[in-house]
Amino acid sequence: MRYALFSLLVAGCGLSTIVGERPDAGNPTDGGLDGGPQDGGPSDAGLADAGLTDAGLTDAGLADAGCPMPPTNGNGWAPQLSPDGCHLASGLGTIWLDGRPLGTGWHPVWVTPTRLVFDGTRGDGTEGLMQAEAPFTSITEVTAPAVFNTLGGITEVDAANGVFAVYHAADDYPVVTSTGARFPGRIAPAVSEADGAIAMNSRDDKTVYLVVNGVESVIHVEPMAASDVDIQGDWVVWSAFVPGGRKTHALRRSTGDKPDVTASTRANEFFPILVPVGGDMWLLNYDGGGALPDRLYLRPIGSTEVFLLAQGDVRLPTARYHPPSNRIRVAWADAMGATHLAEVDPSGTRAPLPP
Repeated sequence: MRYALFSLLVAGCGLSTIVGERPDAGNPTDGGLDGGPQDGGPSDAGLADAGLTDAGLTDAGLADAGCPMPPTNGNGWAPQLSPDGCHLASGLGTIWLDGRPLGTGWHPVWVTPTRLVFDGTRGDGTEGLMQAEAPFTSITEVTAPAVFNTLGGITEVDAANGVFAVYHAADDYPVVTSTGARFPGRIAPAVSEADGAIAMNSRDDKTVYLVVNGVESVIHVEPMAASDVDIQGDWVVWSAFVPGGRKTHALRRSTGDKPDVTASTRANEFFPILVPVGGDMWLLNYDGGGALPDRLYLRPIGSTEVFLLAQGDVRLPTARYHPPSNRIRVAWADAMGATHLAEVDPSGTRAPLPP
C-alpha cells in the first residue's frame, strides 16, 4: 500500500503543480476494501526519496477554485472523477463517493456531473444497472429504456454527456445504449463527452466501430487486435497489438488520419485515456509489462514529452480537466485497491519519457 505518490516518481522528469494524494488506509492484504480510516489530507512524503525538489509543487489550482481534492475511498478500485474533477467515485463490490459508501455495486461512471450509473443488485436480487443522483443519498434502479429491466450480467459501463452504454458479454447483442439501441458482436463501449458518440470493439478485437447519432460505421481494422478504445471530441484511440508488444494508435474523425501516438519506447503501452484540455487533446497512458514497472504519464496527443506521474502499480487510470483553474486532475488505483490522486498544471515543463 502506498501513502505517498511521490516516493516512486522518476527524478528529473517534468512535473508541475502536483498536490499530494490520499490513498485508502485499509488493510493492504484485502485490497483496501474494508473502508479503513483515511489519512485526512494530502502528503508530500517521499519527495526527498525521489530526488525531487519542491519547485512547482504547490497546492494552488483546483483547491483555490472551490474544488478541493476529494477524499479517497475505502474501496478504491476503478476510480472515476466527475466531469469537473471535483468528486471521486470508485468501487468493485461497494460503491464509494467522496470518502463514504453508497451501497453495493461495481464500476461507477458519471453520466452527468450529478448522476452516476453502475452495475448493482436490484430489489429482486438480480444484477442490473443502478444509479445515484445528487445529493447521492440513495440508489435506484435504471428502468428506462425497458431493456434495462431484464439486462443482467453487466461486464462494463461507460457514460458521458447524458448517454450511457452497457456491455454484457452473455448476450448476442452485448452493447446496449441509453436510447435502447443494441449492437451485435460488439464489446467495451466508450462514450464521448462532446457529442455522445460511441466507439467500441468487435468481439474478435480487430475492428473499431464508431456510432454517431445512432448510425454505426467501421473506422479501423487492426491486423492483430485492438483493445481499450476511448473517444473524445475529434479523436478515437486504442491500444493496438503489434509484433512484440502494444502501441497506442489513433484516428482523427475530421480528417481520417491514423497517426501512431505512442510515447513510450518500451514494448508495451496500455490503456489510452483522452483528456480534452481547452481546445487541445491530451492523452494519459501507462507502460510496463514483464519485469518493468508500470509508469503513468500525461501529455498532449502526439507528443513524446510527458508529465511522469507515477511508477509502480497502475490500474484503470482516469483524468479530468477543470477550466477555471487550468488544472488536470488524475486518479488511479494500485494493486491493493488504494486510490491515488494527482493534479497537473498543463502549462508546466514536460520532459521526454526515459527509456
